[in-house]
Amino acid sequence: MLLNGLEVNKSLVSVNCHIIYIIDSMNNITFREFLPEEKEEVIHLMRGLNKEDKEELELNEEKIKQLFRFAPDRKWVELFVAVYGQEIIGYAVFIKAFSVELCGLYGEIDELYVKPKYRNKGIGSSFIAWLEKHAKDNDCNAIYVVVTSQNIKAQQLYKRLGFEQLPLRYNYVKMLRKVR
Repeated sequence: MLLNGLEVNKSLVSVNCHIIYIIDSMNNITFREFLPEEKEEVIHLMRGLNKEDKEELELNEEKIKQLFRFAPDRKWVELFVAVYGQEIIGYAVFIKAFSVELCGLYGEIDELYVKPKYRNKGIGSSFIAWLEKHAKDNDCNAIYVVVTSQNIKAQQLYKRLGFEQLPLRYNYVKMLRKVR
């Protein structure tokens, strides 16, 4: 099977009732749900994303606490990792929500990060393809991504993978008010 021009050998493994997809067995890249004992490594990667992308909202202990509060039950937010051998080389935060406009559930890739030395090797593209399959398997009709305006490389990647940049939707602007 070809995925973004790469030959992919796909296999499925079940571990503790969690499904792990081994996407590229030649390079031993695995995408799977994070394990609680990997929390500190994921936090380290989160700090890496926050340091690299200057437009990213500041990462603080409360944000970290809330992610690890909600991610384990997998109801609204899921946390996945990319693993090479025994090393966690990336992570993704995937959010599930409902939209009347989209006629059902949709997913949002809230964060996606791959360590710099593993970039430009197709890992990000494979991770996104894996997240898309995960979304379909969980009855999502679409996937949103949010990219800061200065992160041109990420925008180019998403466009290359078929994501469309949305204009201001129907003359309205998405606005936020924090309630906590």
